[in-house]
Amino acid sequence: MIMLILAYLVSLIPMLAVFFYFRNGVLRFSQTLNEHQKLCDKAFVYGLLSTVFVVLVSATLHIGGNILGVRSLDLVPQAMYHTVIVLAFAEELMKFTMFLQLIRKNPQHQFTWLEVIIYMVCVATGFELLESVVYAFGSGVGHMLVRGITDMHAGFGFVMGYFYGKARTTGNKAYYVPAFLIPWFMHGLYDFALSEEINAVFDWFGMIALLLAVICAVLLVYMILFMRKAKNKKVYMTPLPKA
Repeated sequence: MIMLILAYLVSLIPMLAVFFYFRNGVLRFSQTLNEHQKLCDKAFVYGLLSTVFVVLVSATLHIGGNILGVRSLDLVPQAMYHTVIVLAFAEELMKFTMFLQLIRKNPQHQFTWLEVIIYMVCVATGFELLESVVYAFGSGVGHMLVRGITDMHAGFGFVMGYFYGKARTTGNKAYYVPAFLIPWFMHGLYDFALSEEINAVFDWFGMIALLLAVICAVLLVYMILFMRKAKNKKVYMTPLPKA
């Protein structure tokens, strides 16, 4: 139990480090730093609140699946519905929804491409913080450490924010599609590959989860490098056109 608690605390370090770097470090020389920090805090709280809506949406999808007869399907389709739809879809949908709510609730702020990436990651971090508490009671030490090292939700938030900003910057609404589909696909596939039902039938599926964990760890490093460069590029620091 003590080792699990320690693993949980260690798993929090990367996500909190990313949050405070995005809040205090990336735009530390900006004249609107105080406003930026307040928006980061709001985004983080929105992420915490998203967990409530995730539970409601997941419960609705679970009940809906039972009504439609998901339980009568074979083991693999059942596991796919539970992991890809009930879990991954609900989580990514509500994180994205809360991010959009943050944008709508602050119409006076001139959001830049870089900022929407930051705020989406902050929403994802708030969600992940509470989700990690749940996982701490049902996971092993190794799983908790992997969650911390990969910081997957931050990576998913980065992808969402990047393509959302690209859609707004270019005026090409098609970019809204990968903003949601890429994180959803990666998240759903990871959960599906780790499900006990699938591993009981296809034990090699665990390798897919491992590969995705490595990809997310690389994405986390790339995200930090990207932010360091993006703050010096005009395209990422220019206010977005109105939606």
